Amino acid sequence: MAFLSKTWNLETKTDHLTHLSQSVKMDDNTAHLHAPLADVLATANTVLAESRRLRLAQLEALCKVNALDRIMDIQASTLSHSARQAERLNPALRVLGSLFPDGVTAVTRPTGRGIEPEVQQLNRVIVATEGMPEAAVLAPVIGELRTTVLAAETALNELKAIDEQVQTNDRLADDTADRVYNAYYATKGELMKIFNNNKRFINSFFLNS
Repeated sequence: MAFLSKTWNLETKTDHLTHLSQSVKMDDNTAHLHAPLADVLATANTVLAESRRLRLAQLEALCKVNALDRIMDIQASTLSHSARQAERLNPALRVLGSLFPDGVTAVTRPTGRGIEPEVQQLNRVIVATEGMPEAAVLAPVIGELRTTVLAAETALNELKAIDEQVQTNDRLADDTADRVYNAYYATKGELMKIFNNNKRFINSFFLNS
């Protein structure tokens, strides 16, 4: 029995419509039904290709964010350790408590897309050290951290931009899936007319569910 579920994803629906499109093309009685299906399939395949491209870009961007997050965590911990060492050498310094009042772990805890608070907090740490003469001994570590935080901020913005493109394409995919569904059943209706509702003939045009 010819069947296409409305809940199936676009890729599965496209497989079924592709089969139907090729089936009607091979029969002289139904060849005229091919062109409308080809138009719908062209759109569906374009959307699917874009979905795959965006998914790969999304995964790559997320990996980049995670890699920079790891570096930030290490550098923030190094900054915390260096500040502690500096205070041991000079007990008059009060750097660590000013930079990480709740401890460095509280800053480095976020991961993945959730690192925005970490980026914001470390930016505040970097700005705070600019007005602290006693933090001068930490300049090399802070310089490396500044570079990484800037790169992480850029990577996070790139990931957000791709996420928005994915959402837009997902909406387009939903609309296209509806078009595929409607084209499938419209064609089934035409086949019922052509073959006088002969179910054996009609079902032979469709991919088994």
